[in-house]
Amino acid sequence: MKRTLIFIAGAVLAISGCSTTNEPATTTTDTSTPDSAAAVEDPTNKRGALEAELGEPISVPEVIDITDTALDSDGCEANADSPSVMKMALTASVQIYDVTQIEWLWPSDFYYVDGAGKVTRNVDTSDANPCRGGSKVIDLPPNSAADARVTLDIPVESVAIGYTISSSANNQRVEWKLPEGTLTAAATPTS
Repeated sequence: MKRTLIFIAGAVLAISGCSTTNEPATTTTDTSTPDSAAAVEDPTNKRGALEAELGEPISVPEVIDITDTALDSDGCEANADSPSVMKMALTASVQIYDVTQIEWLWPSDFYYVDGAGKVTRNVDTSDANPCRGGSKVIDLPPNSAADARVTLDIPVESVAIGYTISSSANNQRVEWKLPEGTLTAAATPTS
């Protein structure tokens, strides 16, 4: 009988080690709160524009990539209407996707933002005198690239240059933050 009990006890232990009961799977509990959870960051600023530093590439997916942005004053005369407006040329390279638009980087599609968030359109600051050596991007076929040099009349208090892309579904905007002192350095005459 002892042998039978030992056998039964061993069998019970063996069976309990191979139990087929439905035990709950090990789970991890998410202890994060909505505030601490990694939220999907909105890629646009408070004006709804994609933002980059001047010189950094910026992209509106499936519409346009804009790279090699820079400002220069070569071939640009002073703004005839206002000494507080700097006439400069924005140079950039564009790569467009499968979209059709008559012009890209057109001067009337640009605007400026000052430190208080006030927006001024280029058409309101322009004296209609372009910088020499400009190159416009007109009738660019879909899925192609080009270089541009566009005349801008930038108020000296501007901290960003904006551009509205009217071919995108929602008139997407991009903005380039200007490095501090960009406009004051350009305004300083060189000897």
